[in-house]
Amino acid sequence: RQDVALKIIKNHHHWHEQAKSEIALLRSFTEMKPVENSSGSSKDWVDHANIVRLVDDFVFRNHCCLVFELLPFTLYDLLKFSQFKGVSLQLVAKFASH
Repeated sequence: RQDVALKIIKNHHHWHEQAKSEIALLRSFTEMKPVENSSGSSKDWVDHANIVRLVDDFVFRNHCCLVFELLPFTLYDLLKFSQFKGVSLQLVAKFASH
């Protein structure tokens, strides 16, 4: 059993088209070649690029559902920690580089 995050896209034609594009893009990331680091070991491209991993997708009652790996923190958690003052560009860059 694995805990996951679920994104539900409402039953609307335009949003379904957008969801299809998102799914195709995230699937293409998982098919990219692994990246070799300086020590010679390879790392999955999704992990290397710090992109959330799409585990699965399905349609339920005409709502498009995307299943993602569960990450330790949400954007809401980060904003709550900063007392909803936002985060600095420097912090964003730090997240993106790891």
